[in-house]
Amino acid sequence: MKVARTVRTGGKLERAYLSEFGRGIYYGSYQAPRTLTWVIGAVILIAMMGTGFLGYVHSLKWSDINIIYLLTSLGLNLLEFQFLAFPYFGLFEAESFLIHFDYSYLHFSMSPKLYTILKNNNIKAEFVFENLHLAKSRDRAKNVLRGLAGIYIIINLVDGVSMYVGSASTNRLHSRLMMHLYYLKGNSRLATSVKELGRKNFAFVVVDIISEKISDKTNFTLLSCEQYFIDLLKPSYNILLLAGNSFGYKHTPDFTKNLRDNYNNCFKFSGGLKFEGFKVKFFKRNYSGTSISKIQPVKIYENADTQKLQILNENKNKSGIYQWKNIETGKTYVGSSTNLSKRLSIYYSLLSIENSLKKSKSRLLNALLKEGYSKFSLNILEYCEPNKCIEREQYYLDKLLPEYNILKIAGSSLGFKHSEESKNLMSKAAIKKYTLGEARKILSAKLKGENNPFFGKRHSEETRAKQSAAMKGKTHSAEIRKKISEAKKGIARPEKAGKPAQKISVFDIENNITTIYDSMHEAARAINIKCNVISAFIKNNQKKPYKGKYSFKKFEG
Repeated sequence: MKVARTVRTGGKLERAYLSEFGRGIYYGSYQAPRTLTWVIGAVILIAMMGTGFLGYVHSLKWSDINIIYLLTSLGLNLLEFQFLAFPYFGLFEAESFLIHFDYSYLHFSMSPKLYTILKNNNIKAEFVFENLHLAKSRDRAKNVLRGLAGIYIIINLVDGVSMYVGSASTNRLHSRLMMHLYYLKGNSRLATSVKELGRKNFAFVVVDIISEKISDKTNFTLLSCEQYFIDLLKPSYNILLLAGNSFGYKHTPDFTKNLRDNYNNCFKFSGGLKFEGFKVKFFKRNYSGTSISKIQPVKIYENADTQKLQILNENKNKSGIYQWKNIETGKTYVGSSTNLSKRLSIYYSLLSIENSLKKSKSRLLNALLKEGYSKFSLNILEYCEPNKCIEREQYYLDKLLPEYNILKIAGSSLGFKHSEESKNLMSKAAIKKYTLGEARKILSAKLKGENNPFFGKRHSEETRAKQSAAMKGKTHSAEIRKKISEAKKGIARPEKAGKPAQKISVFDIENNITTIYDSMHEAARAINIKCNVISAFIKNNQKKPYKGKYSFKKFEG
């Protein structure tokens, strides 16, 4: 029997087989055993006729029918099918395959990479947001997540292992997405990865939705769900593997009193300013019942001298609270930093110490210079989020009362008084005053060339388009144009800057007036015509005046 030629469309394929098959039966029936051949052929022929006509209803011709509808009508698990089918579509990449079809029949779609990650970790997604470098993905997230609360996971699609687990109260899910992936302020580790890999290599997955509005009661449910996923996934981006938020938190009366006492002491230096109270900031958790003996540092470096490299290497890109401790006297200093390694390296730089001591006093720096690093140990009291550093530093300042700290308020110089020596130095430095013009010249000189922070850089196409749109329709006044012209006179034109502007002479026949303009654009703007009109007039050496009124020519003067 002859083999039918391959036909790509559904109905034509079956009709081609029918033709060839019928011909084979016709000639084959003349050979013995004729009856058996005829019966088998007739049965197959009738069956193929039926399937041939069915081809018009469910044809695999992709341009005629939506394949998503076809698979759905056949009762197949579409989400499973779209990924299991990839090995058989060698010409299609995963992303192009997903984009090719219409996903109006699906609750959401995802890339094969993300699907595999979720499946391996036994995670069921409520919402998935990928390609977050595109504006349409960000807008879709804003619309979908409006008014919702729940648990989210941010997944690194490059290694498929690094994750961040968080929770958001009512109408805060989209804010969390923007904070972590766009503003890069939610988590220092995650922010570093996003800077390196780009937003397109991260997925924002909502794994649980809390339908009720978050209150004191439902907040416990939210935190319990978050803790479940933290325990399940052990996310590497999370610095603290403990769920928590500041919803509904209130300080104890004792802790509030301590804060008030600290502020009252500071206000004594304000020259009789009457203190009438203040609003207490909501801290993350209640630590006021913790005793000093229970405070255990997460890391202890017993010799700050010999363990210098270890200290700097182990604390790279980490934020938290640190403590210097004098081994002999027991005196301590407490500080915080969003980059511990960078901050601690300053203590090991003699040049930085000298510069700091010139500007202000420091008990700790004087002690380090006098007694040496070997007499000190360095403790990391805790690692925390960058936006919690000041808050946690204040907690340890209140608990430990460190002797080397001059200021008792974290991140503030409130209540600090300069010494008389410092005051005299500042007074002498401020004697020389500059006029506005001199100050501008000095600033201009400091920002020229390589000193300019934008030196060697170039605005993106998007930024340039925005700048262009903002300036459209705006024109400089005659006074401003004159100032610009005078400022540019005598300045050598940079190499490859193009030809200098050609001055144009415009003769007004009606008024018998000749006007010289600095450029063709200026002349066109003055008489309200297009620049190419003047250019064509001069190029073609026209004799007839434009509109019977104007005559143009180059001015060589």
